[in-house]
Amino acid sequence: MVVPTKDDPCQRGREPVIREDGSIEIPLTQGRFALVDAASYALVRGRTWCAWWHPGTRGFYAVSMSPRRDRRRKTLLLHREVLRAQDGVQVDHRNHDTLDNRLNNLRLAIAAENSHNMRRPRNNTSGYKGVSWNKDRKRWQAHICLSGKRRYLGYFDTAAEAGAVYDAAARKLHGAFAFTNEMAGLPS
Repeated sequence: MVVPTKDDPCQRGREPVIREDGSIEIPLTQGRFALVDAASYALVRGRTWCAWWHPGTRGFYAVSMSPRRDRRRKTLLLHREVLRAQDGVQVDHRNHDTLDNRLNNLRLAIAAENSHNMRRPRNNTSGYKGVSWNKDRKRWQAHICLSGKRRYLGYFDTAAEAGAVYDAAARKLHGAFAFTNEMAGLPS
């Protein structure tokens, strides 16, 4: 296991910090830091890591540039380096903290599984994931996506009732990748 030292050249004066739990904080630009396990640090040390904002996920990622033989540069994402993810496979952050790259927070996923773990969209007006207002029926409607198709779960008097039905369906259909309204701290 390699541990960070004061003279690690990749950080240019900024020192990685070993936390009480044994994980390591890698300093990034913009005053941010990424977390990795001590065992993963050996894979990613020796590079300058930067904070990069991704508007689609509304989160920062730790990135580094890698020189290539053909003189073009390749962007490396810390979470993909830690899991050694192959092209075509996505890496999901269980807790939605895109700078937490400890092994217990990362898992390989296909695109559909990764989308199940998404937060409520920004343009959501009900306050609940999988819930919208049906103007014609004047009731709250619950729905869930499965295999790229929207499945309707019913109509309800309150958004909270519809949210609870969505949560039950998400747990059943999406399993470990389900991100529910309850997990987001919303009342059901």
